[in-house]
Amino acid sequence: MAYVKFWLKEDIAPVNNATVRINGDSLITTALGLAHFRQLPVSVNYNYRISKTGYYDETGELYLAGDTSLDITMEQWFTNTEYFPDGKSMRLWPNPARDFLYCIVPDIFFDQTLRITSLVGNEVYNQKIGNLSFSIDIKGYPPGVYLLRLFSSDMQVTRIFVKN
Repeated sequence: MAYVKFWLKEDIAPVNNATVRINGDSLITTALGLAHFRQLPVSVNYNYRISKTGYYDETGELYLAGDTSLDITMEQWFTNTEYFPDGKSMRLWPNPARDFLYCIVPDIFFDQTLRITSLVGNEVYNQKIGNLSFSIDIKGYPPGVYLLRLFSSDMQVTRIFVKN
């Protein structure tokens, strides 16, 4: 018996809540983009299919000889991702989030302002962006829907996230 771990990502951001099917079993990926199948018979061919709304399905086959980890890059087919002049996009994950919100922003937002507000407009976070890849501790936020706003001299970008 052996295990198979599927690690799903889009660029470096984990893809959570994707369905991974291997032969007759299925799992939903965690906030880390992980689906972990345990106690699978070895010396067997397995077919897998990975699906998530907004992403192309990924399919494949593997021969299980021992414990195996697969890194799978998911590609969005429908996205509200806004691409910026430098060709990069903003990434925000996981959504919904519980403890930390991770973010990657384009170069144009370096040393600019990031604000988080509740839906009624109460500001809960205001910080200059000193790094293009960062995390925000949201453990103390009450559960609900929040707006994350990035401000530069040329534009403002707003993303919605849910705090569990």
